[in-house]
Parts: sequence; structure tokens; C-alpha cells
Amino acid sequence: MHALAHSLAFWLALIAALFIVYMLPTVIGVIRRIEHLGIVIGLNFIPPLWPAALLGAFMLPRRDPPKAWPPPVAYPPWRGWPDV
Repeated sequence: MHALAHSLAFWLALIAALFIVYMLPTVIGVIRRIEHLGIVIGLNFIPPLWPAALLGAFMLPRRDPPKAWPPPVAYPPWRGWPDV
């Protein structure tokens, strides 16, 4: 354990992982393309408000609604089997 605490690679990996977790609300907001992304980014830079930024990233409405599945194809009505 002592060798791990003095390892430069461990500390760099730990700092990188914490930075990624800290920037998670901004990344989620960008992926979801939310409105008011600037509010989430602003809240993200104030450490006590990080949970509010995370909630905002999930709860703020999107700019464009997600694409719905295409409507079903309208087939002509069934007229029975063709006469042979």
C-alpha cells in the first residue's frame, strides 16, 4: 500500500478519474443537448452545487425532442386472395 501511495501513475489516474466524475454533469448535458447548458456548466464549477448541476443535466428539457420511431407503413386494406 505504501508503494501505491507513492506511485505517480496512481495519483495521475486518480486525479483524471475524479476530474471525469466532476465534469459528468456537463458531459451529460452536452450529450442530451439540453436547454440552458450554461447554467449546468456554471453550477458545475461551484463544488457545493455539483449535485444541482447533475440534477439539472438530467431534468432540464432537451433542445430538440428525441426522434420517434417512424410511423408504421400504411398497407392497403386486405381484399382476399387473388383469383387464379
